[in-house]
Amino acid sequence: MKRALLLFLVIHLNVFAQDADDSVDFTGVMQVMLTVLTPSSNTIWEVDYFATEPYDDQTWERISVASDQIASALPLLARDNARWMNYINELQNANNKIRDSVELKDMVLFLQGYDEIYYPCEDCHTEFLSY
Repeated sequence: MKRALLLFLVIHLNVFAQDADDSVDFTGVMQVMLTVLTPSSNTIWEVDYFATEPYDDQTWERISVASDQIASALPLLARDNARWMNYINELQNANNKIRDSVELKDMVLFLQGYDEIYYPCEDCHTEFLSY
């Protein structure tokens, strides 16, 4: 399934780079998405959403590393386009909840960020990728 998603992203991000609004430079976006955002978001989404016991230290560490990677990638995605930056800001806000949840070891806050991180990704792909 991950390979199919990766192939889908590679194909569509190539189209994305060619068909996008000419005023937005998407150079490097595909590389950042494929090497940082996709693996990091997958790490977050692979955490047991329905866990009834607090996460162990290893799980919090995986979440922390993934969240830090997302935070470090976001400045690389900044572009001069208000709609694009709105999605980046939404992603950053969701990721901030995840980062805060790690510090507090707060599963509820983590799950809020977990839910919220999906929407800017999906909405941005819907708007900027050619399906």
